[in-house]
Amino acid sequence: MNPAFQRAVTIAVLNPKWNDAYAWLRILSPLRSARCEVIQLGPNDDLECMKEADFVLIGQEFPAEAPLAYDAARQRAIELKKQVVYDVNEAVFTLEEGHPSFDRYKPRRLAILRAICEADAVLASTRSLSQECKNFNAHILTGPSYIDPFIWTTDLSNFPRNANAGSGEDPVVIGYVGTEADQQDIATIEPALHAILRDNPNTVMLKLWGTPPTPALRALPNVRYIGSYPEDYRPYAKYIAANRPDIFISPLALTRFNQSSSPIRYLEQSMLGTPGIYGRFGPYEEVILEGVDGLMAGNLDEWHEALQAMITSDFLRRSIGQAARGKVLRDWIVMDRAAEIRSAFEPLLNFRNASNLARQRVGALHVIDSYAHYVNEMEAEKLELKAIGKELTCDLAAARYKLQSQVEALRTQIQLEQDLRIATEEKNEKLLQKIAELEGAIQDMSGSRAWKMTRFITESVRSFGV
Repeated sequence: MNPAFQRAVTIAVLNPKWNDAYAWLRILSPLRSARCEVIQLGPNDDLECMKEADFVLIGQEFPAEAPLAYDAARQRAIELKKQVVYDVNEAVFTLEEGHPSFDRYKPRRLAILRAICEADAVLASTRSLSQECKNFNAHILTGPSYIDPFIWTTDLSNFPRNANAGSGEDPVVIGYVGTEADQQDIATIEPALHAILRDNPNTVMLKLWGTPPTPALRALPNVRYIGSYPEDYRPYAKYIAANRPDIFISPLALTRFNQSSSPIRYLEQSMLGTPGIYGRFGPYEEVILEGVDGLMAGNLDEWHEALQAMITSDFLRRSIGQAARGKVLRDWIVMDRAAEIRSAFEPLLNFRNASNLARQRVGALHVIDSYAHYVNEMEAEKLELKAIGKELTCDLAAARYKLQSQVEALRTQIQLEQDLRIATEEKNEKLLQKIAELEGAIQDMSGSRAWKMTRFITESVRSFGV
């Protein structure tokens, strides 16, 4: 072990918030459990205390939330010859257009990628996320998020929530906790949820915390939407424990962002002894033993089958809930991972190699410039497409006006021809009537010559198209 670990390790951490889930999961609980002294710094704090630190840790949102403070901290760390570690909890730089969080992170992407490139090392929460970060920095550490039992405490003496769950008076409650950005995930299983809730209107209820239901789900009488919950992590954990449902669900849309996400939702919910059904994708496949400590579903039929099995079997809910909690207590408690957490930071306590650092900075700037050039090209293409679209819109409007004018001219011409045809028919009818009158008068005349003359006149008139 590095000699530095024989004493308390001091880490200066820059983060915009200190009470939310990120601060506790990625900074406070793991570092304190590893017996590290944490110097908490915000955007406006004095950076001179960084002198006392063994290295500097930057929270994921800090470079985008406080870019000037980030630049100052990084420069001061270089002057003090302190290693800089950038923590990445989510692959927000992979979000695609159409995702609810895309617009929020679009202007932040460059700041986050720059921080990944400039760091002496990057700490990623999952192996998949580590692979994403390797595109920008060769020095990647993987540090999963663990459960702090002093935060996730609950009395399980009344679990399951109610032995009579599933009766009309106390329906089985299916629960989902998320944010508005998770609507895309819930939408992937809407038909399966809708069918279960429609077929069991009195015995099954869906509760959504933070994530609005889709229009189809909102129309059902057994769907409840709770718009908010505590933002601070400690009160949040107590709130979810006190309001835990009978079954948790956690579907995932098949996206690159979700592929790199953390299984923390499974760990938190399992710590409560609550069974769950999870998307067979990304983070959950790596931690869940299917059918033992959780159910997984990969398509609508599997979701419907898993939901049906859970809501109809109290034994299944109890056994999976107990097994899931047992797994968390055995493998995912942060205090039990103290040595692992400390050893992950061991390479950072060595003296900085200035020449390697300079090369890394040059490489980082090259990647940043390449990405910025790519972004600029994309923006230029968008502007060009907008101009083409505007031009096409003008051309289309002109063409539409021309066609409308032609149609109106044709309609006018048709109407004139119809009027002329009607007038001609009326004229012909009057002439035929006159001829008939003449024929009748001539028939009364004697002599074949008169009759022949009449026929001659009639044929002559008809030969003119009358």
